Amino acid sequence: MTNDTDFTLDVLYGAKPPAAASLYGALGQSQNPRPGESLYKSFKETGIKAEGLAVDVGCRDAAFACNVVKFFKCRVIGIDPVDNNLRNAQAKVKQQGVVGQLDLLRGALPLLPLKGESCDAIWCSDVMTYAPDLRECLDECARVLKPGGGMMLYQTLAGESMTPAESEWLFTRMGGVPRNHDQAYFEGAIKESRFEIQKKDVISSEFREYFEETGNRMTSLQLLRMARMLRKRDALIAESGPVRYEAELAECYWGVWQMMGKLCPVVYVLKKPA
Repeated sequence: MTNDTDFTLDVLYGAKPPAAASLYGALGQSQNPRPGESLYKSFKETGIKAEGLAVDVGCRDAAFACNVVKFFKCRVIGIDPVDNNLRNAQAKVKQQGVVGQLDLLRGALPLLPLKGESCDAIWCSDVMTYAPDLRECLDECARVLKPGGGMMLYQTLAGESMTPAESEWLFTRMGGVPRNHDQAYFEGAIKESRFEIQKKDVISSEFREYFEETGNRMTSLQLLRMARMLRKRDALIAESGPVRYEAELAECYWGVWQMMGKLCPVVYVLKKPA
């Protein structure tokens, strides 16, 4: 623990002790963050098998769903409520050569267009943010899973340093429900649902660090865009309107705040009891 009085001018600007040099040296090297592709290892833990049926709830452009088909040799149904996402997904399915192995349906939680106990595994990536009733949406996922089936649930939660005001501002502008990002509330809903938590894996900033270290530099670009948007706020609002401006600004904060610990992505592997 530290006290405010620990941070003297001598400590801050005097000769650096060996421990400080060691710290700086360590932080100048990679801390071996995992790539986003590690999600597929988590998905394997759902028990999905070749020739099984997986469902991607909120598939967006079907990029993940296409990879699931290829990696696991299973069939996939991608579900999304946005027509533009489905059009992009159709193009991706053709481009990736998985026509006939990946079907697309229009739909959304809390009512999936699937029969009960019809699929073997579910992929759900940052979709529960939009759940109007988290417990109801989790139970709907359990409804369509066969007994013993699994769900890979990736969710960006509020970090310890995020304030309630920051949470309200960010998640509403991302189209989400702020309370769904509270870790205690989120895990409480899981425990009250028809699922059991088999594994919890805190990702924190790892995926974002990996982007920076491998040349993608997505978060650096978001930080630059954020600075420009804040500096040219009035002109940009006049040009694009306040809703579009704040939505784009929130998207930038989404990445930067993951690096700062205000947001904390977590992977849960859930099981429906047999």
